Parts: sequence; structure tokens; C-alpha cells
Amino acid sequence: MIWVSRYDYEKGIQLAVHAHDYYQIIYLINGDINFSYGGEPYPLNRGYCAVISPGVEHGFIHDNQSVVKTLDVKFRIHSTRLNQLMKQIIGLHATVPKEMVVLLEQIKYEGTHQQPFFREMASLNLLKIVYMLHRKSTEAQTFSHSRLLGMEVLSGTEDGQAIVERTKEYIQHHYSGELRVADMAKRIGFHKNYMGQMFKRVCGQSISMYIKELRIGKAKELLTYSELTLKEIAPEVGFKNIHHFNRVFKQVEGISPGQWKRKEIQGIRKDIHF
Repeated sequence: MIWVSRYDYEKGIQLAVHAHDYYQIIYLINGDINFSYGGEPYPLNRGYCAVISPGVEHGFIHDNQSVVKTLDVKFRIHSTRLNQLMKQIIGLHATVPKEMVVLLEQIKYEGTHQQPFFREMASLNLLKIVYMLHRKSTEAQTFSHSRLLGMEVLSGTEDGQAIVERTKEYIQHHYSGELRVADMAKRIGFHKNYMGQMFKRVCGQSISMYIKELRIGKAKELLTYSELTLKEIAPEVGFKNIHHFNRVFKQVEGISPGQWKRKEIQGIRKDIHF
């Protein structure tokens, strides 16, 4: 383990194309960026993860309105077997298990507090992330192969990815209001069960959980970059009252909105070296 840090990037910030001799994991907590990897452009959106190989040039440009927040880990691997596994997970991951995000936060926690065996604990969490991403990649390949063999029977003319994109777009524009899956399905033009099935298959989570996490993500932006109170933020991101907001925030983040804001302010742009 070399380094872990939380960063915020305002509009117009550019990370110049560069390369280094260690691995890097960049997890996008919030926002969207135009990411360059190996000379090819890729969109990197909220919840995406980039696993970068040593020696490969990469960088990004942030040119939209939302604040981009990242959690970065840089590390070296000396095991031949683990380096072979890393080759299979290098690249962009559109969805990552929520457990992986928790592990990244635990790595940051270990580096921040540096209690006995903090390096060993951080390395164990990193090892879990490598195995988790490898398992996810293997499952994705198996699913793709099954579809080619005709083992997955999908009704309708649009594939799952197209349905997910239309669903996400609708939610992005209406998250501050009341959202019901049945109403969304009618507006988008699919049966609610089919839409829910496709969403969970592609994203690995239910539509309702995606809505919760999106609303909490928007709430965190307002907590950090506005002067609004918790009572004012709640309806802005689709919650009927502050009690509902507090309950869902703690369900998603594990802490209250007030605790999260204090933690965020303390940790921004603080590089942690191992």
C-alpha cells in the first residue's frame, strides 16, 4: 500500500495524462468525468471504478456542473498470482459491489488512525477488493456467454442496458419528486416487473435502492457545498420530512447527515501515506 486519499474536483479541473509504476483504483463517489485510459476516451460516471495498470497513461477532464468526488488508492503487488488476477480486472467497472466501497473507506480509516497493524489491515481490505472485482468480472463473462448460448430469454426489443439508461435518465430528472416504479414503467413504456428485472440484472441493485443512493448523493453535495439546513435539504432531494431523510441517509451511509458532514470536512484533500 502506498497512498490513499479523498479528492474533490470543481468544474474545469484537469488531471494531466500521466503514468506511474504502481496500480491505482479510482472510485467515483459523485459526478461524471471524461476519462482517458491508454489513449482512449471513456465516460466515468458516479459509482464507476477505474483500475489502472502500472505504466498505462491516464487522466481526465471535468467539464460539467456537478462536483466530482473520488476515493483513490495506489499500491504495488509483489505476488505473481495476484498480478495475474489484476490483469483480468484492469479497466473500467460500471457497477461495483457496495461492499467494495466500504472496504475502500476502511482502508482510508486505517491510514488515518494508524492503530497497531494498520498496514496489515489495509492490505487485507485491498486483497478483498481485488478478489471481489475478479469475481464480478468472472460473473459478467459467464452471463455474457450464457446470453450467446441462448440461455437467457429476454422479451421485448430493447436490451437491458438501454432500459437501464432510460430508467436512470428519468430518475435523474425527477429524483426530487415522488417516484413510483409503476409510474416510471408506464412513462418509459415497459412493464414494471420486466423493467425492475433488467435494472437489477445490469446494475446489481434494485431501482428503489438506486433512487435512495442517488438522493443521498445529491444530499451530500448540498451538505458540503451549500448553506442549506438539513430541514431544507430533505425536500430538495425527494424526502417528505427530515426524519425520513435522516433514516435513509443512515441506512445508506451508516452515519447521520451531521456526522457525515463533519467527517467530510476533516478528510478532503488529505493525502494518507502508508
